[in-house]
Amino acid sequence: MYRDNVVYVDNLWVRYDESEWILKNISMSIKRGETVLVVGRNGSGKTTLLRTLSTQIPHLYHGEVKGSINVLGYNPVREPGKIVSRIGYVGHDLESQILTPFVYEEVGLPLVLHSLRKTSIIMEKIYKALELVNGEDLVYRDTFRLSSGDTAKTVIASNIVREPEILFLDEPTAFLDKVSRRVLVSTLMSLRDKGVTLVIATHNPWLYMDFIDKVYLIEDGVVSKVNRVYDRLNRSVYSRNMSKPTYRSRGSVVVKTRDAWFKYPRSKDYVLKSIDVSFKDNSVYVIIGLNGSGKTTLLKMLSGIYKPSRGRVEVYGKPIYIPQDPRIFFTYETLYKEIAVRKDRISREDWLIIEKMGLREYMDYPIARLSYGCLRKSAILVALLHNYNPILIDEPTAGVDRESMVELAGIVKSTRKCVVIATHDDYFIDMVNPSRIYWLEDGCLVKYGV
Repeated sequence: MYRDNVVYVDNLWVRYDESEWILKNISMSIKRGETVLVVGRNGSGKTTLLRTLSTQIPHLYHGEVKGSINVLGYNPVREPGKIVSRIGYVGHDLESQILTPFVYEEVGLPLVLHSLRKTSIIMEKIYKALELVNGEDLVYRDTFRLSSGDTAKTVIASNIVREPEILFLDEPTAFLDKVSRRVLVSTLMSLRDKGVTLVIATHNPWLYMDFIDKVYLIEDGVVSKVNRVYDRLNRSVYSRNMSKPTYRSRGSVVVKTRDAWFKYPRSKDYVLKSIDVSFKDNSVYVIIGLNGSGKTTLLKMLSGIYKPSRGRVEVYGKPIYIPQDPRIFFTYETLYKEIAVRKDRISREDWLIIEKMGLREYMDYPIARLSYGCLRKSAILVALLHNYNPILIDEPTAGVDRESMVELAGIVKSTRKCVVIATHDDYFIDMVNPSRIYWLEDGCLVKYGV
């Protein structure tokens, strides 16, 4: 059985410490050169499965694993050293995978660790790997100044350059713009043609429909093999709740800028240039733009985290910025405490919103153990329940399943607050039906489509 499969799992159970079992009696097999998707709702266990197959559980994340598991002929729990140099892993926790200060060092590090010393060959391989993810212009950039999209390109390139036999990817397109997404999918197709086995956890299965071999669906910790995953998981979702809301008159200005410019310390170039814009109550605004265009910087400036280098930002409400990485948003160990500590009580109306967002069962669950999608929804929930205004949300749908996206869009549309969203997600933009869309390019903000 192992000779025919590079991954073979039988009756696999996985849990973190003494918690409930996340994966239950999982059985699956993957042949060399196959492209396999792992799909399922937030919290279903997709990330846990990839972490287990890639040796991270229990060696990086403490957990209990039982059952039969074999990757490239070895047990990743007992013999991780025999596997780790032959696989690649791109997680949704991208920043934690960055080890060096410059992009060229990060992409070239695996080559140096494998005893390659000739500079010309190393740089040639670095450029080639970055080209495959539409990131050639990043080569000499500081890693700590990268946008999330450019961080994703760097991490993916640092895996590609190693030429792994198996590449595990957890939501690899979550932070990528359309152009970079197309380039990445084309790159993955090329890797597959070269015999690389691809295991991809995703909420966007249609991106890979042209070259997938198998789809495994995880529901309640149990896996099943499915074929018509697009119809089953997505078409039914988009057929609901897509009607346009009736027009709502906008209220007073909540935040506005006057000829605001911004550049980072010790940098000569302005990231934002002459920004003149105002955002009002009872409105949803969307900011779009390519990776690295300055969307995150703009949201941080609007929230008061960054002060403009020139010009003014005037805020008349109580702003909150919800970052791309929701882990850094929370203060308390559970979602219940995060909400209750700032409120006298959680009202019946609050509980209705909590239930609508599918988070009631996670209220007493440790924040550190929530899936990425659940963390993102939880951060938005906190902002809504604590009456922040404006709410500035950075990539709200990254790592969020489609049903949760519909729920989230409904919440955003129903609030009477000012919501400003930076996103690459066209589906979500259609769902929230924004009052205005802005395009950010070369530091300048312009109205989109007019």
